[in-house]
Amino acid sequence: MRTLATTPPAVLATLAIAGCATAPAPLPPPPFSLTADHFAGTVLTGSLPSEPLIQEDTALEARLSVSFVEQGPNAPAPALARQVFLEAGGDLLRSHAEVMSGIRRVPEGHSLPGASWVAERPEVLPLGATVSWSLQRNLEALPTSLATWDAFEVQASRAADAPSGVVVVALVFGGEHFVLAHPPQVDGAPLRLLVPAPTDVSAGAGLLLQLALRTPQPEDGDSHAQATQRADSNLARARARARTGSSDLSDSESFQFELDGALQALRDDHLRRPALVFLARETEASFTGDLALTADEATFTALLRVLREHLDEFRAAEPTASPADVGWFLDATAFAWIAQTAEAPETELAPELHALLLVHTGQLGRYPDLVEELASDSTSLAQFNARLIDENQIFLEDAHPAARVRALAWLR
Repeated sequence: MRTLATTPPAVLATLAIAGCATAPAPLPPPPFSLTADHFAGTVLTGSLPSEPLIQEDTALEARLSVSFVEQGPNAPAPALARQVFLEAGGDLLRSHAEVMSGIRRVPEGHSLPGASWVAERPEVLPLGATVSWSLQRNLEALPTSLATWDAFEVQASRAADAPSGVVVVALVFGGEHFVLAHPPQVDGAPLRLLVPAPTDVSAGAGLLLQLALRTPQPEDGDSHAQATQRADSNLARARARARTGSSDLSDSESFQFELDGALQALRDDHLRRPALVFLARETEASFTGDLALTADEATFTALLRVLREHLDEFRAAEPTASPADVGWFLDATAFAWIAQTAEAPETELAPELHALLLVHTGQLGRYPDLVEELASDSTSLAQFNARLIDENQIFLEDAHPAARVRALAWLR
């Protein structure tokens, strides 16, 4: 029997070549990689140093699967976004998404042609935490010159104080968070969305995302235990990252953060009225707050225009203004504006606005020019209120009974 040792070299070479010819070709690289991580907090708060509670009776299984399809549904998905916000930048809140304008909702049971490359990742979702799946484009499989995006995330959150079945889901593209209006129900049908493909390989192609939420079952066994251990490890790392370099905000820093957000919201047509009400409440600018709540749209727009005209000047002079400073800026501007409106011959102050002026200034409200003078001469709300008390006490000796009654009612 001839062995390899006695086989001629030419025959060995022939066998080697034949063996190479029959070897299977290497598989092409997948177009994307799918990974997952966890952090304490929600899609609205971001990562927090707090410690969520992972309990068997509260943790859910969140399973994301992704596949590439050649053609999606034609009709755009209606009312998908509950909220769109940015992690940084001037316009923190938006009424629509820039990147995600082409996403589609895929109805349950609707099949899509050409589904391939299925990736699936089940994760544990505890209360007070977020699981974040990251889909990263493979540069070898999809060249950079053809790509419109490199990566995005799917985030599912459960607030610690929310009912156990309430989950918030968001898509994240380059700092833009697209919070979905209708997340999947626990133990219900999965959420199915088609995200536009990052390349122009074919019209209508996209990535089919399917997110299902379910209550873990006893038969899950080791797989659920491993997922719980993985979530616990991820959360420990996330808490450490959140604590690094972080510190509690002082009252002043916290107010400046709220102030910047509210001032930005004043420029959004959908948020400007609640933003001004919030700002007035936080700074005890009661007159401005009542105006924001009661004024009709035209009056409110005129008031906001005046506030914006003086806002940049005020912020430049008081870059670290206190709540009292901001409150007096709002009320002083509002008092001066309503007094000028009442005095203008071409305009007539609405009865409800005149009544509001009387409520806040007493008998002095019958003389808008004096209100404007008092507001311009005062440097704080406390000083303005003290001057109002003095003026209304003078009106207690007025010759007209109605003036005395109004002054006394306000002083009481």
